[in-house]
Amino acid sequence: MEFSSSCSNLLLVLGTSLLCGGIANIGEEQKYDREGEGENNGAEEEAVIGFWSGFAWLAGMTVFIALLSEYVVDTIEDASDSWGLSVSFLSIILLPIVGNAAEHAGAIIFAFKNKLDISLGVALGSSTQIAMFVVPLCVTVSWGMGVNMDLNFNLLETGSLAVAIIVTSFTLQVS
Repeated sequence: MEFSSSCSNLLLVLGTSLLCGGIANIGEEQKYDREGEGENNGAEEEAVIGFWSGFAWLAGMTVFIALLSEYVVDTIEDASDSWGLSVSFLSIILLPIVGNAAEHAGAIIFAFKNKLDISLGVALGSSTQIAMFVVPLCVTVSWGMGVNMDLNFNLLETGSLAVAIIVTSFTLQVS
């Protein structure tokens, strides 16, 4: 599941963000501005909410999402039977895309606003988090639970992730 989530962030989210941002800003050249030295340097955006209210919203939404996730996991088998789809398809393909919908929408919205640096940060940062933190954490937790899980991935998973990384690298390469 981690590989499909990582690949969907690299290819689907980043590609959709770049496409939507390009369509929305068709008359402008989109540039990745890591230093913030672009045209909008003087226009600093003001925070809409404060730190503690943002923290409270984050904590509340985390609890809400955790409850919804439990509900989704409980209904996957029922949905599989009623929709005629396999549990593997629902849990490997559909669930990571739907589960990260807010993050995906954020990347696309930032691309519409011609903030390519933030859009790239969301899409690539999420994929990096999964590869560097979530996968090793799952392996470590499984060892503690006595479940046999390791980092020995099959050729299809490794190859598809390598191709996704290569495609992303060539797409974002600065000329």
